[in-house]
Amino acid sequence: MKEKSESGGYRYVGFCIDLINALAEQLDFTYELYEPEDGQYGAEKDDGTWSGMVGELVSGHADIALAAMTISSKREKVIDFTSRYMDYGTGLIMKK
Repeated sequence: MKEKSESGGYRYVGFCIDLINALAEQLDFTYELYEPEDGQYGAEKDDGTWSGMVGELVSGHADIALAAMTISSKREKVIDFTSRYMDYGTGLIMKK
């Protein structure tokens, strides 16, 4: 999640950031965060290319994507996912 910092800029906070920071420390690597220009997670376009974070991975512009992204069979054909580490319960509520 991105939130406004006291200095007026933005900073990323939350579980995913905590996770990548812990991995970077344990595995001794550095990283640079950026958001894809279209701001999307990723969908296949009519021409067979991909938008969003998936597109960044497929094209080689990014080495890893960090997001609470839905795992779909279409996406699994072009990128590798970790095992699920978070599960959001989704449901519908309606009047009886």
